Amino acid sequence: TNLQKKAIILNEHRALVVAGAGTGKTSTIIGKVAYLLKTKKAREDEILVLAFNKNAAEELRNRIKLRIGANVKASTFHSLGFEILNKTETNPSKLSDLEDQEIQLEKYIQNLIEKLLLNSNIKKKMNTFFSEMLIPPKDEFKFKTIKEYTQWTNKNLLSFNKEQLKSYGELSIANYLTLNGIKYEYEKHYNPKVKNKNNKSFQDRYRPDFYLSDHDIWIEYFGLDERMKTAKYVDNSKYIQEFKWKMKMHKKYGTKLIDLRYADLKQGKLLTKLKSKLKKHKVKLTQISQKEILFKIQENSYENQFVGLVKSFLQHYKANINLISFKQLITISNKDSRKITFIEIFEFIFKEYQQRLDELNQIDFSDMISIATTKINDKKYVSPWKYIIIDEFQDLSQPRYQLINSLLKQNLQTKLFCVGDDWQSIYRFAGSDLNLMQSFRYYFGIATIVKLNLTFRFNDMIAYTSEKFITKNKKQ
Repeated sequence: TNLQKKAIILNEHRALVVAGAGTGKTSTIIGKVAYLLKTKKAREDEILVLAFNKNAAEELRNRIKLRIGANVKASTFHSLGFEILNKTETNPSKLSDLEDQEIQLEKYIQNLIEKLLLNSNIKKKMNTFFSEMLIPPKDEFKFKTIKEYTQWTNKNLLSFNKEQLKSYGELSIANYLTLNGIKYEYEKHYNPKVKNKNNKSFQDRYRPDFYLSDHDIWIEYFGLDERMKTAKYVDNSKYIQEFKWKMKMHKKYGTKLIDLRYADLKQGKLLTKLKSKLKKHKVKLTQISQKEILFKIQENSYENQFVGLVKSFLQHYKANINLISFKQLITISNKDSRKITFIEIFEFIFKEYQQRLDELNQIDFSDMISIATTKINDKKYVSPWKYIIIDEFQDLSQPRYQLINSLLKQNLQTKLFCVGDDWQSIYRFAGSDLNLMQSFRYYFGIATIVKLNLTFRFNDMIAYTSEKFITKNKKQ
């Protein structure tokens, strides 16, 4: 198309081609390489094509070779980083044996967690996180419908004792009781000797949330905020009526009740209040042993959830290690106890992980990028590239941006040509930052942006319908 031709013959210092699905992105890259070689603007060894995974780089290399007979370097960012390290270090580090080995990495993290559970400095934080904070709290008042709320609770709210609970508040209470050695029954029928107005058994009508059989104490968690309001999907007047009825029953029959509410959870004092009221009723708290805690964690697959969380966070943190510190992370957490506790635990895990890499003289993929960037900035590596072409530019991350920017700063004559589609970003889990594409000129300076808007993949009606949807987002 004319727009592809325009993109190919452009010889701007910085250029971005926004190429939607089926608009000939790869053909444009191949055409660009052909144009540069044909017009002698660059030799084969002066052109670098970068892709985000090995298969994509290999495909580009093969298609360029097949279509125009040229041997142009098509590499991943990690391969480029590794190459720079090998050229600048006499004894370069090896790639970590855990890199690209998901199962082995998970197993390593799992072993670390078990080791930390025996460490007195961290075990209390681990216990707190596993018992109270493992599942991210979702504000029950933010759900739009009862169906949406029930779907979330059914998937997430399983206690240490494997009860399916109905709210995050109930989960916190149940696990707190378990870890402090307090036996309870969930939703036990209230006093079976009492009859209600309809002469039906009272036990069929009322089942409080928790019953502490050893102490004859009932615990209720009410979904009421500080204004005595319920979530929008709950009938407020009916709920308040039932709440008053329940309180009246406990008063009438002289039963001991610990009354807890959503407002307590929201204000971050649910368990503090529970602890205080238990002590008032002379209930002794005896934390179960480390061995029992570990067993419950493993039995409920809590550890597996935590391993996945740590692995994901490790990859994100390592990708941005030069940009943010643990102290900054805690500050950013804005007094969120769950986030702060996780960061404090993660710091221990991270130090162990880094120590292992150092002892084995290994680096991971993130290190490849960051160390290579430092080598370029220190002028230990001299860039030979006149043209840098980046495929799938929408998946660029901040560390990769730093690497490319270092190459461009070192050689001011190097030209940058990027091709991407901001509606096909799939590497957010690996730290990709869509702002780098959406604010291209902010990051790379004066630039020409070409939009390929003719697709070969589907007809006009599909294009029209999808465009109506896509263009509602003013940023894309």
